Amino acid sequence: MALDVKPSLQLDLPPPEVPYLKQPENYLDLDQLMGQALETWINYPGMRVGDRLFPNWRGCGLQGQLVDFFEDLVVVEEDNPKGVAVIILNQPLQELDQGWVFYSYQLYDPNVQGNRGEESLRIFFNVGKRPALSGGLGAPQCKESHDLKLDPELLELGGEVLFVTPPYHAMRMGDTITLTLDLFFGENDPFQPLSQSKTLTNSDVGLPVQWRVTASDLLQIEGGYVLMSYSVTYAGTSITSQSSIQTLDIVEHDDDLLPALTIKDFSGGSLDPGAYPDGITLIVGPYPGMEVNDDVMLYVSGDTRVAQSLRADLSSVESGIVQFRLASSWLIANNGRQVEFMYEYARLGEAKRSLSRDVILRRPLDLPAPVIKDAIIDEPGDTMVKGHIFARQLTQGVTISIPKEAFIGAGDQVQMYWDGHGSTGRFIADPSPNDSRMFHIPPEAVPANMGKRLDVYYKVTPVLEPAGTSRVFNLEVRKLDGGWPFIQFVNPPVLDARLSLAKVPPGGAGLELPGWVYMAPGQRVRIKAV
Repeated sequence: MALDVKPSLQLDLPPPEVPYLKQPENYLDLDQLMGQALETWINYPGMRVGDRLFPNWRGCGLQGQLVDFFEDLVVVEEDNPKGVAVIILNQPLQELDQGWVFYSYQLYDPNVQGNRGEESLRIFFNVGKRPALSGGLGAPQCKESHDLKLDPELLELGGEVLFVTPPYHAMRMGDTITLTLDLFFGENDPFQPLSQSKTLTNSDVGLPVQWRVTASDLLQIEGGYVLMSYSVTYAGTSITSQSSIQTLDIVEHDDDLLPALTIKDFSGGSLDPGAYPDGITLIVGPYPGMEVNDDVMLYVSGDTRVAQSLRADLSSVESGIVQFRLASSWLIANNGRQVEFMYEYARLGEAKRSLSRDVILRRPLDLPAPVIKDAIIDEPGDTMVKGHIFARQLTQGVTISIPKEAFIGAGDQVQMYWDGHGSTGRFIADPSPNDSRMFHIPPEAVPANMGKRLDVYYKVTPVLEPAGTSRVFNLEVRKLDGGWPFIQFVNPPVLDARLSLAKVPPGGAGLELPGWVYMAPGQRVRIKAV
């Protein structure tokens, strides 16, 4: 039998007032009651002494137990600007811990059966603080931003910027989500708000909601900031939850991006969709400061775009691992294409994104790892090679070659990737003019990687075919163990470690500092005399 649900036509009676509700999580803090009863208030326009009403409290505990109050008739006995008090004892509240409540009231009406007349709006809230709700609605995110900064130079390229709101536990078809972007030129200098609303369909449930905003709308406040927030109005109710407000600065960011994610059981080359009938597992490694309730967003770009979201729990923090699954059907649908994987995490006051990992979906080319001159192999393997090299050997740059067993056709484009750290530690090299299998990485790309590991690989782009990526040489660049010159006094010279003050020219003593390893323009030198 289908239920004929009819919405109320009377919306004049406000809901009861319940103190101690914590927002944005929307829960009643039992600890704050300290064992005492909860005093709620009912008030409505035109309330008079002698009015009668029925409180309508519908509670459900964690195990489904009912804790309801709807039989008592309350009489307004005094004229109080707060209305009439309705007391809820503490013991029933304790029974509702980790549960929830719908609360309204009905006016006494002697002309209807049961004397229950017009019903007020309902208030909904959770009872008791719980880990699953301690973070409230997740923070909104901006895919192209990093460290809560969105680069104006990126906006100047035009196009659109992607904003994303994470899914929530009670998400269902018919919910209405409203994204609000309040634009500011500066402190106390507002421009105008941008707002978009979306009513969820069944296919939206459980997934992040994506919002596209024209880049030029944000470029107007270059140097300013955006206050990002969203609200959820739940289907069939007037109940609304509000997210926290996240600030996004329209300025250039200067922090390094997080490391790229990894693909389980995949070490390089092209990814064959047929080899993963159950899909692939994408692993987000431990990022600095991971916390419970971080919202981690996965972005996958191919012929179609995918966004997934997970909220970090205690197991994520203790293991340092967050995992996503990407279905085999999506891999097959994007066969022959280059796809991009990246992730972003966010919490209130913080959000950072990763480097992207680009992978070709196709039957893999047989491209072994590159050969790095002077590198010592520590762990040879068919899927990945690990080794190390000393930075002092690379003062003239790095020489890398492609093994003879790698087949490269005539006309194929080949590039070598020195996939290091920071803006100066990465380099993409074209083949040497004299040898199409030889590549040179300049010495300027070495210092940023000293004491770290990086991936070295090459890409082959056949004519009229998708590119293929070689297996990876995971290389450790070991630090310098010397090579730092001494400062010399040249005017006047020092004899027997003594400097004659009488010979020092009026302009001061002249010092000379020989060049050091990896000396380069733009480096800052500080001399300290003790």
